Order: sequence, then C-alpha cells, then structure tokens
Amino acid sequence: MIMVIVIFIGIVMFALGLTMIRKKSITENILDVIIDSLTGTFFFSEVGLMLFGLLLIVLGLVELFN
Repeated sequence: MIMVIVIFIGIVMFALGLTMIRKKSITENILDVIIDSLTGTFFFSEVGLMLFGLLLIVLGLVELFN
C-alpha cells in the first residue's frame, strides 16, 4: 500500500514539473538547469522535480512487483 502512495506522489511531482516546464521556452529551461545545478538548488527546479518524481515512480514499481 505504501508503494502505491509513493507511485502516486511521483506521478504528481512529474506532472507538476512538466506543467511548469511547458510554460517556458527551451532556452529558459536550459539556463535554469545550468544555474540551478551550479547553485545547488537543482531539486527545486522543474527538471529536478520531474526527475525526482520519475525516480519515485520507478522505485515504487520495482518494489511493488518485487
């Protein structure tokens, strides 16, 4: 049951990051990723949010079917 909740949280985080990315242009997204990775705030960026959500989805699915 906990893994289902983890997968749901991952889906929500991925969708939130995706909607935030779609509002910006490609160059703004690339610059944001570079700046966020250099300043150490990558997790709070849109791409970081999507990647962490994707990680939660994958880990949840692996543990669910293991």
